[in-house]
Amino acid sequence: MGKATRPNASRIKLKNIVMPCSEKLKASIWSRVSLDVIIFLCAVGLVCFILSCTSPLAKSAFATDRQEMKVIFIDVGQGDSTLVILPNGKSILIDGGERDMGQVVLSTIKTMHVAKIDAIVATHPHADHIGGLITVMNQLPVDKVIDSGQDYTTNTYFDYLDVIDKHKISYQIVHDGDMVVLDQSVKIEVFNPPNPLINGSDDDISNNSVVLKMTYGNFSIVFPGDLKEAGEARLAGKKLDANVMLAAHHGSGHSNSIPFLRAASPETVIIYAGANNPYGFPSQQALSNFGIINVKHIFRTDIDGSVVLTTNGSRQYTMQTSKSEKTVVVVPELNNPLLISSVVLLGVIILLKRRNALWNRLK
Repeated sequence: MGKATRPNASRIKLKNIVMPCSEKLKASIWSRVSLDVIIFLCAVGLVCFILSCTSPLAKSAFATDRQEMKVIFIDVGQGDSTLVILPNGKSILIDGGERDMGQVVLSTIKTMHVAKIDAIVATHPHADHIGGLITVMNQLPVDKVIDSGQDYTTNTYFDYLDVIDKHKISYQIVHDGDMVVLDQSVKIEVFNPPNPLINGSDDDISNNSVVLKMTYGNFSIVFPGDLKEAGEARLAGKKLDANVMLAAHHGSGHSNSIPFLRAASPETVIIYAGANNPYGFPSQQALSNFGIINVKHIFRTDIDGSVVLTTNGSRQYTMQTSKSEKTVVVVPELNNPLLISSVVLLGVIILLKRRNALWNRLK
């Protein structure tokens, strides 16, 4: 029987110290790894959830029970005409372009399966805004006409008044603070003209345009007519906040001032302008101002043709164009998907490097 070797007391003590420390170090490292993994997976899960909620593909899963509202910006050349179909099916026609565009407006209305106009809003009595309304009122039932009450001595304006009388259409003058009630789910506010009307500006007719803001759930849109400096200055202090805005006065450089645009702070702007129009609309000044306030999407009827906006009252909405054949889904909640993807990728890289460093310490 061999002689047993007596264990070295110092080695036993060292082993008893090192082994627990090694086990504690491993446990600590694995704990750190596990915590990092959990945090990272939670972050990835949160990002995926945000992406899924804001993705158009998930619309059916996350859609509200609201009906759709459609806003059709009709290409009427150098003029304005917007058809709004409210969630309850009622319709508003805001302006009608020049008289020779009446059939274009009428055709669009019929294409959208609208048999009756519940309210016409003539923002101001210039021919490029009211001319086409005469054709519409002569050929379709119209419940009500709303305008600023301004007189204007042109044949087009006189014919506009005559057709209202001829068909015994209800007539209403509105001012700042009034409301237009057609659908309980859509708030339609009047922000202009004031009472009394603006007087003594460079263009009283334009500065007294009817200005509307429509709000449906979390979505809102502003229609400023042909406002110029004096009219915009009066509204610059108002809370116009909107997702979408129609450019004032076809994108004129004498309109669309920075203070006014900041009051509205739109992410999307629609510009009514005729192709190769003699006025140079939209002006470079207006386009520059849109850039300064960080407008993300600009649609122009001279380039894009008619534009159809569809919203269900969420902050996500869709823009479809006829001439340029674009479909743009605007999702304000997802401001920079590239940034989110970059953050996730960076997180993966950091985690992998940290894991490798920890494994090297264990070897």
